[in-house]
Amino acid sequence: MKQLLIFPIFLLLLAGPAALASAQLPDERIEERLNRMARDTIRQKKKLREDQLRRQREGAAKKRSKFYSSLNVSAGYETNPQSSSLRKGDTFEEMLLSLNYTAALPMKWQFRGSYNVNNWQYNELTDLSTILNHTRLVFQRQLGRRWVVGFGYDGSWLHYPSNESGSYLFHKGHVFLKHFINKKTYQQVTVDNGVKGYIEAYALGDISGTLDDTKRQDQRQSAEYAYVTEWTDRLRLKLRGRYSVNDSNARYQDFYDYTAYDLTPRLTFKLTPRLSTTASVGYTRRVYKSRIITDGGHKQRDNDYVTSLGLSFAPNKTNSVDLNYAYRQSYSNDAADEYSGSSISAGWRHQF
Repeated sequence: MKQLLIFPIFLLLLAGPAALASAQLPDERIEERLNRMARDTIRQKKKLREDQLRRQREGAAKKRSKFYSSLNVSAGYETNPQSSSLRKGDTFEEMLLSLNYTAALPMKWQFRGSYNVNNWQYNELTDLSTILNHTRLVFQRQLGRRWVVGFGYDGSWLHYPSNESGSYLFHKGHVFLKHFINKKTYQQVTVDNGVKGYIEAYALGDISGTLDDTKRQDQRQSAEYAYVTEWTDRLRLKLRGRYSVNDSNARYQDFYDYTAYDLTPRLTFKLTPRLSTTASVGYTRRVYKSRIITDGGHKQRDNDYVTSLGLSFAPNKTNSVDLNYAYRQSYSNDAADEYSGSSISAGWRHQF
C-alpha cells in the first residue's frame, strides 16, 4: 500500500513545479492569484504617484519663474517740450522696450527684475532727445495672508546724445510694506533713498554764474503711499501721494534744494472687454529751501498740474493701440518759471 502512494508522488516530483502548482488546492490557487493582483495594483499606484509628482514638479518649476517682455512704439506732437514761455512745438517719436523676469525663491521669497530702455527723439529740438536705461531689482516676501514686505534697487542712466550736460546716473534703494485690505484692494508704503550724479554738469559755485570744480550731485529721499482698488470689474482707482526732499551740492542759494509734495489720482474704466479709457490729474507743490525769485525778496514756490486722458483698444491678448492726450500747467511766484503745454500721441504695444 505504501508503494502505491509513493509512486504517484515520485511521478509528480519528476513533472516539475508546473505539476505541483496544478496539484494545489483551489483555495490556495485563488489566494496566490489575489496576492499577485494586489502586488500589481501597488506597483501601478506607485508609478501613477511618481508620474503625478513629476508633473507637479514640472508645473511648479514653470510657475516659479516667468519671463515676459513688451515693445511700445508711438509718435506725437508736443506744444512746449522746453517747458518755457517761448512755447516752440515739435514732433517726436518714442520707443520703449521692457524685459521682465520673476522667480520664486526659498523661504517664501520672490524676485522681480526688469530692464527698460526708452528712446525719445525730437525732430527739431534735438538737444531734448533722450535715451533712458532703467534697471529695477525687487525682493519680496509674503507675511501671512495680507502682508508683503520687500526691498529693492533702482538704477537709471539718462543720456542726452546732443546735450551731455543733462546726462546723469541715478542710484536708489527702497523698502516697502504692502497690505491687502481685501481681494480687490491694497495699500502700500514705500521709503527710498537715492543719489543722482551728473556726468558732465558741474555744481554751481558761491556766486551766480560760477561753477565749482566738482560735478553736480543730488541726494534725494522720499516716502510714498499708494492705494489701489477694483471698485467694480470695470472700474479701477489708483491714488498715489509722495513726499520728497532734494539736497544738491550747488552752493549758490542752495539752488536745487527743495521739498516736494505730489498727489495723483488715476481712474481706469473698461468701456468694453477690448476698449478702456484712463484719466488722471496730478498736482505737485515744490518749495525751495533758499532760492530767491528773480524780482527778489521771496523764496520760490512752484505749483504744477498735469491732466491726462488715454484710450486703449486691444484686438487680442498681445497687441493694443493707444491714443493719449496730456496738458501741463506750471504756476510759480517767479514769472520766469511759469509755462504751459500739451501733447498728443498715438502708439502700438506688443507683448511677447
